[in-house]
Amino acid sequence: MLILYELIAKYHIKLKGILHVGAHECEEIRHYEVFLPRNKILWIEGLKDKVEYCKNMYPGILIEQAIVSDKYETVKFNISNNTISSSIFDFGLHKTSYPEINYVDSFYTDTKMLKDIIHKYDIHYNFLNLDIQGAELKALKGMEDYLHKVEYIYTEVNSDYVYKDCALINEIDEYLKKFGFERVETMWWDNVCKWGDAFYINRKYTHVTIFGTCRFNKVQYNTNLNELISYTHTTKEVLQLISFLKGEIVIPPPYNTLCFRTAIDKSIGINMDNHYKCKFDNTKVFIIELCSRKKYIHNNYMLHHICVDKRFSIFNNNTPRDILDNYTIENQNDEEIENDILEIQNLLYPRKIVIVSHYNSKLDGEFIDSRNNLVCLLDKICEKHNIPFINPRDALGQYTQEQVMSDNLGHYTEFGLCEFGKYMNNYIKSII
Repeated sequence: MLILYELIAKYHIKLKGILHVGAHECEEIRHYEVFLPRNKILWIEGLKDKVEYCKNMYPGILIEQAIVSDKYETVKFNISNNTISSSIFDFGLHKTSYPEINYVDSFYTDTKMLKDIIHKYDIHYNFLNLDIQGAELKALKGMEDYLHKVEYIYTEVNSDYVYKDCALINEIDEYLKKFGFERVETMWWDNVCKWGDAFYINRKYTHVTIFGTCRFNKVQYNTNLNELISYTHTTKEVLQLISFLKGEIVIPPPYNTLCFRTAIDKSIGINMDNHYKCKFDNTKVFIIELCSRKKYIHNNYMLHHICVDKRFSIFNNNTPRDILDNYTIENQNDEEIENDILEIQNLLYPRKIVIVSHYNSKLDGEFIDSRNNLVCLLDKICEKHNIPFINPRDALGQYTQEQVMSDNLGHYTEFGLCEFGKYMNNYIKSII
């Protein structure tokens, strides 16, 4: 079984609404309601007595009784002695794998299509969970074009005919590819079992990669690679991360911790995996925030500054003493930054890049020299080479600095974060 909490943490899932097909007794409700209110979850269940049970057990629950399919037809629905194995299909391998389970009753009913049910509720279902004993592909086909709006699908899958005529996992893969989905997780119940669970992500909704910091947390359709791996600040950090994501370099311990903010924060090492590669390869637009000239270097690796920066001593605890004593700090000059930006553009071509500076804050009514010089340099470089550039101070020009920047001048206020997110989302839509 794939665990919801783990999927949400690993893939930075933001749930908007859940459609769960095959409710049974709504066993997952306590997990779902950690993330969403009850009125943002719709359940579908075929057995009338289970629907009544769920309504009595969970007041206010949204649940529909329906046998769903890819067309309107009359079908025989088989009821098993454990109820959870009930299906429109006859047993296949299920009969030999679980001889203690058998069909004890059945009834005939007219099928429904999910497209006709889901529009009755004011819910944006971006997460779909299917558990209907071999009929999962039929249910998916019954959603028709709404599948374009779904971001995540968690479904039971079969590698052989556990139920006679059930869809196999490769058939589900092929169908979902038409809508932009890729299977990223698969778990079989054991080495003998021919069924398990799979998790799919719609890659259409992850086409923006941020090489930058938490100041971009409100950007939509984000691959979240900056959260999964690291916040970058300099061109050299960005170049190192690009090489890592392209598989051109392997960053060994302890640097696979010390180069990446997320790894430092979690005290883990980060190694390249296919999930990162898929996100990187499917990116259409790279937003590159450049907010510092300082390079923290040891053994030719670009360290994330918090592993050695005494201002963040809590993050220095796992940094080897040799690195704490011997790392160097170098300031990039203008020429190096310009050359690096052109190299970044070349490495990512033909995909779009957008350079974004730090908010050009004022202190005591005057621009901060180091920040202002870098902002002006980036503006000049991007204008010279016809590279899109965003100065957040200009983007948020209708608001005062006090409205959008925190007192430490390093982070946006919650209002500023939201407004900058809106600006960036509108900008990205205009260039895709």
